[in-house]
Amino acid sequence: MASVLFIEAPTTSLAHDTAASTVRSHIEEDSVAHSPAAERRLERNTRAATAIDAAAAAATVTGSEGQVGRWGPVVDWPVVGVHVALLENGKVLAYDSVGDNATETYPVHDHTRATVWDPATGSQTPVNVNTGYNVFCSGLAHLVDGSLFLAGGNKNAQLQGIVQTHAFDSDSNTWSLGPNMAAERWYPSVTPLRNGEMLITEGGPDMPEVRETDGGLRALNTASLNLPLYPWIDVAPDGRAFYSGPDQTMRNLDTAGSGSWQSIGQRDALNRDYGSRALYDVGKILVAGGASSSTDARVIDLNGATPQVSATAPMASGRRQHNLTVLADGTVLATGGNSSGASLVDLNNGVYPAELWNPATGQWQTLAAMQVTRQYHSTALLLPDARVLSSGGGICGTCDAVGYLAKNAEVFSPPYLFKKDGSGELAPRPEITRAPDEVAYNAPFAIFTANAASISKVALVRLGAVTHSVNMEQRYVPLSFTAGGGVAIATAPANANVAPPGVYMLFVIGADGVPSVAKMLRVGSAPNQPPAVSITPP
Repeated sequence: MASVLFIEAPTTSLAHDTAASTVRSHIEEDSVAHSPAAERRLERNTRAATAIDAAAAAATVTGSEGQVGRWGPVVDWPVVGVHVALLENGKVLAYDSVGDNATETYPVHDHTRATVWDPATGSQTPVNVNTGYNVFCSGLAHLVDGSLFLAGGNKNAQLQGIVQTHAFDSDSNTWSLGPNMAAERWYPSVTPLRNGEMLITEGGPDMPEVRETDGGLRALNTASLNLPLYPWIDVAPDGRAFYSGPDQTMRNLDTAGSGSWQSIGQRDALNRDYGSRALYDVGKILVAGGASSSTDARVIDLNGATPQVSATAPMASGRRQHNLTVLADGTVLATGGNSSGASLVDLNNGVYPAELWNPATGQWQTLAAMQVTRQYHSTALLLPDARVLSSGGGICGTCDAVGYLAKNAEVFSPPYLFKKDGSGELAPRPEITRAPDEVAYNAPFAIFTANAASISKVALVRLGAVTHSVNMEQRYVPLSFTAGGGVAIATAPANANVAPPGVYMLFVIGADGVPSVAKMLRVGSAPNQPPAVSITPP
């Protein structure tokens, strides 16, 4: 096994005062990489060390696939899924860092390993970042046109941030550099805003920046505020950027002009470090876990004059380093993590069973158990076929010390994809045969499906972009509709506060709860066009 050297950057390098100890701990976490041979040994060690626990967890979950779902095989990947994003073409971009040797042996961090995975074929296409910069520990989210925007990354062996921004074009599988930010960032969040701009927060400097629609950057120089790394921020129904964690204080950020913050009270008593959140309905956010592997879960409702926080049922397992993923039907899946409160990894206390939260009942259901423990640097992402990709884990000082690496992935098929007769067979799906590529806000549009008479729900899910337990833009938007005669007429989201402009997955859900394969649809890119509904059969 490769030797370990913890390298600590000066606290001034990230301009992060009250969170300096957190920054130092992250520097120690991320300062290790391995040779290919060492990686193979670590992966074998991880599987061997956790095999008994994984098997025991699987045995505790009983029921047919229609009750608990099914995990697919574990498949080796060319990168660790530290950062993953769904692309407009239905494929997945994943990237990690510079290479397999110890990070301190690289005096120049001038590239990043990256791949595009095709869920339909299982193929991997190398798309390394060769712009001269390492985008490890960047923030990531989608622009209105569907391309991926990245802010920050990793400059050197001391794990200082970079000022560079990047974009990834899925049509050509190419990277490009954008404008430089005002300050270096490492562990920032990127949030798509209602006007097509992109908000960049934290990662060191306390002053937010905004990527404007013309590609330029604007500093919010009257909105400096010290926040945790990778802050949780989503556009609220009032159009402002709402901060829900991971610390306890909820806030609103008005991004107009030079910006201003408003404090709006305490969410709960927990600092949910490495917990997770999911925006599962209009103005409604589920937060769960984090801290010392808490089971606690809360719902934040942003639809009134002030945010209202209420308790929902706790998870069956306490989790930290897990992921929450909103599914095609608006339920929320919890995957991975550890239950012991370990900061990063505890191979003896990995959480293997998935859990499903139902917003209609506020209850959690324990589902099938994954085969690989997914803890620090693991990710989860909703795919267009309504399954969930779970990938990554490892590449850190503690990971090296305990022998943890998961350079692989597995895919979960939720119960809604199976027949309920106990046969384990996949259920027939409704099929979208045609739908528009773009819709304007609050406009009707036609969805052609032979299953129109049995459709129970129509919804949009924004493309996900995930790292460090934070999905920076997932949101679920149910749509009103009428159906019959082979067509459903749905109404697009009311405005950009409900659904910031960009690319979404369009799902229709049958009466039996089975989702279609999604159709990609761009929302809000043509707001001034008059609504037009054609019902000519395809």
